Amino acid sequence: MKKFIAPVALLMLTHGYAIADSDNYTASAPGYYLVTVYNQEGEKTIETGLWRDKIVDEDAILSPYVGFSYGVTKRWFTALYAHGLHTDAGGTRVNDFSWQNDYVLTQAQVPVTVAMHTMLTRYRDNDFGYTFEFGPVMQAEFGEDGATQANFNVFFARAYRAEDDGPMQMKYQWQLKHHFNPKFALGLQGFGELGEWNDWAPRAEQSHRLGVAVSGVLPIGDSHAVEYEAAYFGGKIYAEHANTFVLRLKFPF
Repeated sequence: MKKFIAPVALLMLTHGYAIADSDNYTASAPGYYLVTVYNQEGEKTIETGLWRDKIVDEDAILSPYVGFSYGVTKRWFTALYAHGLHTDAGGTRVNDFSWQNDYVLTQAQVPVTVAMHTMLTRYRDNDFGYTFEFGPVMQAEFGEDGATQANFNVFFARAYRAEDDGPMQMKYQWQLKHHFNPKFALGLQGFGELGEWNDWAPRAEQSHRLGVAVSGVLPIGDSHAVEYEAAYFGGKIYAEHANTFVLRLKFPF
C-alpha cells in the first residue's frame, strides 16, 4: 500500500555511513515498505509497524511508525504518517512526518495497473528539510483467480530546504508473491538505491536488498480484520552489510 522514506539521515550519523560524493542522505533513504496499487474507495485504515536494521558490528536501529489512510475515490489514495527512530546512543524520538498521495492511472483497461506515487516528508531536524518522492507504481495479477501478484516500482527523490539539497536520487522496489488463501501469501521482495537518477553510483556504493515476505488478512470477530505483512531482508545499505526485519499491521474500517 505504501512505501515510506526512512529516517536514514540520523541512522547514518549514528553509525558512520557514507555515500561517496553525496550529501543528499534523506533523498537516497533506503526503502523498507513496498508501495502497491490501492483502489478501495471510502475505506479508512489505521496502520502501525516498524523496521529494524542490524548492521554488522553495530547496534541495532529501530524505526516504529503510525499512520492513517483514506481511499478518497476509486483512484485517489491519501495517507499521513509519523515515524520514530530509536538507537541505543540517542534513545527514542519522533523523526519525521510524511504525506502520501497515490493516483491510479489505469485499471481494467490494461493487464498492468499503473499508479503515480508521491510522498512529501518533513524532518524534525531543520538541517534535513523536506524530501519529495515520486514515481510509477506497477502491479499485475495472473494465474488462477489472479492468485499470483507482481509489483515493480521506480521512484525519484530529492531533498529541499536542507543543508545540502543534492541531486535527484533513483530507487526501485519489486515483489513477486502468491496468495495461497486470504490468510496467507508468500513472496519475495527487493529494494535498491542506485544513486543519482542520471549518473548511477558505482556498484559497490549502491544498495540492494532481497528478502522473504509473508502477508494476509486475519479476521477479528464477525466484522473486522487485520492486514499483516512481515519481511526479512539481507543485503547492503550504502555499502554496509545489514539484515532488516519489517512488520506492518493495518486495521481498515
